[in-house]
Amino acid sequence: MIRGTVTGLIGAVMVGAVLATPAGAVPVPSGTPIPPTPVVEAALKKMLTYADVPAILRVAPGWEYTVKADNSLVQTLCTKDGVSIDGPPESLLFQVELGETDATEDPISTEQKVWQYDSANQAKRGWRIMVERANKCHGRTREPDGKGGWVVQYLSHGRTPQQVNGTAGIWIWSQMKGGGTGGPDGGYYVLSLAGDTIQSVEYDYRDSAGLNAAKRRAVDRMAHTLVTRWLAN
Repeated sequence: MIRGTVTGLIGAVMVGAVLATPAGAVPVPSGTPIPPTPVVEAALKKMLTYADVPAILRVAPGWEYTVKADNSLVQTLCTKDGVSIDGPPESLLFQVELGETDATEDPISTEQKVWQYDSANQAKRGWRIMVERANKCHGRTREPDGKGGWVVQYLSHGRTPQQVNGTAGIWIWSQMKGGGTGGPDGGYYVLSLAGDTIQSVEYDYRDSAGLNAAKRRAVDRMAHTLVTRWLAN
């Protein structure tokens, strides 16, 4: 199934509106249709598309654009022994997902999240907290597999070679092995401070070859391209 929807959270009511969808996507309304706001449309124009994904990163079909406004929103950096390590709370999120179409399996997918702050100074304060907490994302842990069993997770993190306005990003890599995963399974994502936003680009994979250095570099470059585009518009 290919999805092309926009979901917005206004107050506590989830509503949806179909915008212009990427080539090949079939629009499927979700919730109660509403006219898209200029802010929602403007954000979409700057965000992730299939044209941004390098050929080396195989991504499953599917597209979804989500906008959430909720004071309890947080960026999960990693989980350790079943407990989430999160960034600071924020109230506005723009998110594009490519390949997130299967509720029972983990497809090869990628997504961009843009956490909007009220000012660049607030984003900097949030970034300092996120950098500190990301330092906890390392080591070997046991994580529930969702089926009553456990998998072994290998966590690592570091700073990206690319910088945005003189600030290096953070990369976090989670590899799950054992249990019912059927082979290497994990996620690699990059976080960046970009003006009055904090942004993340995540690549989730299930690949017998794992995630090699070339694919990691491709994610790094894709994240930098998307941040640069956001700041330029």
